[in-house]
Amino acid sequence: MIHTGSNPLLKGVGIHKKYPVKKGWIDTKQSYVHALNGIDLSLDRGETLGLVGESGCGKSTLGRILARLEDDYEGKVLFGETDVTSLKGEALKAFRRNVQVVFQDPFSSLNPRMKVGNIIREPLDIHKVGTPSERRERLNELLHLVGLQADYASRYPHEFSGGQRQRIGLARALALNPELIVCDEPVSALDVSIQAQILNLFLDLQEKLGLTYLFISHDLHVVQFISDRVAVMYLGKIFELAPKENLYHSPLSPYTKALLAASPLPDPEKKRPVLRLKGDMPDPINLPTGCLFHPRCPYKEKKCENAAPALVEVAPGHYVRCFLHHDDVETATV
Repeated sequence: MIHTGSNPLLKGVGIHKKYPVKKGWIDTKQSYVHALNGIDLSLDRGETLGLVGESGCGKSTLGRILARLEDDYEGKVLFGETDVTSLKGEALKAFRRNVQVVFQDPFSSLNPRMKVGNIIREPLDIHKVGTPSERRERLNELLHLVGLQADYASRYPHEFSGGQRQRIGLARALALNPELIVCDEPVSALDVSIQAQILNLFLDLQEKLGLTYLFISHDLHVVQFISDRVAVMYLGKIFELAPKENLYHSPLSPYTKALLAASPLPDPEKKRPVLRLKGDMPDPINLPTGCLFHPRCPYKEKKCENAAPALVEVAPGHYVRCFLHHDDVETATV
């Protein structure tokens, strides 16, 4: 179990998630897309954990499971000392007050038929927080907190820009004073200049409110800016996890090195080592044997095809899943 602090807010233990699929109308054999293949993760209070990886690696699925928006998975999700995996009814409703989500597309995540004031105030109504006058006061406070004018409450989502809509989504997420916010690609749909404004807003709110973030993104520069630690995912497994300084300056996993090599630098005078991967990500229905990354890895050895490396701490807080840095073999298999 990856554990970095004495007071973790959220832990995922041995999380597996698969989706049933059928290959055709005639073929009735059931197959499965293996979205998550044994995830252990721990978030400390007040930190930002960045989660990166190629599209389809399971980042968003993991975020939805940790927020209990997905069910039918194996493993446990612990919020403090509470196992939220089997929570139902009022207990689950209470958990949702503490964990909220900011989604990638700020337009599709807002009800186009509701005014902004009703959208932001809806969590307060559902959880019956305060009197009607206190809810109106809280609405104005939330709008001010995310940098919007009070009179915006009477408008509809289509009347706003993408950056403003994301501020509305963030205000809704903050309505119940959550401790953790799962941010699923919250700036990927925005222009670069607007991205910077929203990222700075996230940081300001974290300092003011003591928030904890799970920040999911495919943009390595965004993750480097906002995160304290970074986890790199590939085919439903974490291949490297480290403080951001270690991961960006001294990556150990060949997959992490390849991601960084493919990320452009803003300074044209600086060059990164070229590390090209072979082929595309394997089919998540038919996972490779051994190390999941070995079909594309430029450093693969014979044992990589048959044995799966475990995720091992090779330096304080720096975990890697690769035989280049340790010889431990993973006991659990998908």
